[in-house]
Amino acid sequence: MNNGTSLRLCAGLSLLLITPGMVYAQETAASATQTTVPTVRSIVILGTKGVSAQSVSEAVSVVALGKPGDSEILRAVAEAVTGLYRKRGFTVAQVVGNEISPEGVLTVTVAEGTIRRVLVRGNGKTSAKVIRAAVDVQPGDVYRENDVRDARNRLARLGIFEDVIIVAAPDGDDVKGDPLKAGKPENEADENKEDTPDPVREETNTVPGPEATQSEEPQPSTQEVLPVADEVGFVDLIIRVKERRTGNVAATVGFNEGTGLVGFVDFSEDNVYGTTHRASVQWQRTSTARFTSNGDFIPGRTRAAYLVAYDIPALGRDSTALGAQVYNTNTVFLPFFSSNQDNLRNYELRKGGKARVGRAIGRGSTVYLTARRDEVGYDPIPDSLNPPLDELLNANATVAAFGLNLVLDGRDDAVNPRRGFLHNVSYENAGRFLGGTSAFTGLSADLRAYAPLGVSPRSPILALRLMGGAVDNSAPLSEQFWLGGYDLLRGYDLFSIRGSRMLLSSTELRVPLGPGFQGVVFTDIGNAYRPGESVQFGNLKGSGGLGLRFLTPIGPIRLDVAYGNQVQTYVSLGQSY
Repeated sequence: MNNGTSLRLCAGLSLLLITPGMVYAQETAASATQTTVPTVRSIVILGTKGVSAQSVSEAVSVVALGKPGDSEILRAVAEAVTGLYRKRGFTVAQVVGNEISPEGVLTVTVAEGTIRRVLVRGNGKTSAKVIRAAVDVQPGDVYRENDVRDARNRLARLGIFEDVIIVAAPDGDDVKGDPLKAGKPENEADENKEDTPDPVREETNTVPGPEATQSEEPQPSTQEVLPVADEVGFVDLIIRVKERRTGNVAATVGFNEGTGLVGFVDFSEDNVYGTTHRASVQWQRTSTARFTSNGDFIPGRTRAAYLVAYDIPALGRDSTALGAQVYNTNTVFLPFFSSNQDNLRNYELRKGGKARVGRAIGRGSTVYLTARRDEVGYDPIPDSLNPPLDELLNANATVAAFGLNLVLDGRDDAVNPRRGFLHNVSYENAGRFLGGTSAFTGLSADLRAYAPLGVSPRSPILALRLMGGAVDNSAPLSEQFWLGGYDLLRGYDLFSIRGSRMLLSSTELRVPLGPGFQGVVFTDIGNAYRPGESVQFGNLKGSGGLGLRFLTPIGPIRLDVAYGNQVQTYVSLGQSY
């Protein structure tokens, strides 16, 4: 009995001793199972629109696929996704969700920065609707630096704003320290009340893990799901503008008994009723009377001229541009002030009109169809100017022409560009239609580029220009290329160099000297070749000089001193190019 009892007690003690160990081992195993970090076996991407889900999943796969989904890996995933978006210009994109399931499915949610509203600030005259049309960025688009930079430059190229700043802010918050913050609110307050765009279907990318296939590496696949409805993914695009003075009136009038009333009136408005339309009216009355070098007075004809123009620029992509001019330029309108230099063009006659219709075909790219009809000719030219008698035989003509014009504009400002380019290529075919009496073709190109030589706003600006053109020898004298003077080939007499073919290059170094004040070093090289002359680079004419630019509300005032075949001084309006 006692032995049996002892065995049972021992057996009981043995069970009591063994059972707690077994329980502890089971609890430890369960605890280990609960704290094991799942391995990333597949990847799901949510919220993408501006960058494809495929691209995001590939970036995540590099740092996470097949690895434990711990906090370090999740942090690396967020950095990889953010870095990808920053590299592609999506500077407000962020990872708002980064979760892994027990099965190893890593779900990454991206808030790319969808534009909720486009708000306009600081405009007093210009319509907010016009500004929105020009920037070509709409609610529902994803905020991207390249698009915003392009939108800013589109507005600056209109020439009606002194400054443009575009920023992204949550819920329409203003930006502290904004130099344009004091601007007047936009003139149509209810236009800013835009609803958050309706959700659109976006891409989701799933990368299956090793369990999906045993013979192949994990490959991404794509399926559609509804986007993440999270307010953190939306921003307001705030456009702040400072308007420039756009209306200008200039006039000078004189009277004497010999010539009567002479002078000019010039009116222009570059933002008609806040629409960005441009209108100009010019009137001029001059006399060809002059004094000889001996002081003798030679009477001449009194000549009047006018020009009326209206232009509607292309704003956003796929928009239409229109323009028209009517003129009777029995003299040449010149935006410069200098002593009268008698030349062939002083006797040129041109009466007619032109029109163009254009279509924006991309960022800063517009193609135009052009048409014009001019009656051209010359008044009697004094022998002292050695008139080209053979070329004057067909100088009186009616020119009817159609053409194509391609404009590529990538400047950051229309009045005083610091960077970018402006390229203009034109082709024209004149024929015996619409009353035309002269048949010829012409081709010309004007290529300009600008680059700051440094990152500071006060860095010098390198401005380059290359021009070339050719017209058939059968073209009337007035259709040739004319060089010399304040603009093309400075340092030579105004319009003293002409030809049916032309080549010109210009280089300017524009150095800021103070607020609204620039110093300029420049050089011009080029020539024009008359019918029958061969184009030779060895006989190019050159010039160089110094200049000053005064940046005023009506545009730059330019003072240049150039030396070509002699020293010439020019005071004119606007940058040379």
